[in-house]
Amino acid sequence: ELGWRAQENFETGLAKTVRWYLDNADWWTPLRKSVYSGERLGLAEPQKA
Repeated sequence: ELGWRAQENFETGLAKTVRWYLDNADWWTPLRKSVYSGERLGLAEPQKA
């Protein structure tokens, strides 16, 4: 036994995660626009041959 216990349940953890993203858009928005093209989400522009 490690003695580890979750501090949040699913609902409160999800709510806190969503709140963090809403409150910190200035941090994560530039990341989405810089390196990652979104190809795994189907958001990337098709590459021309």
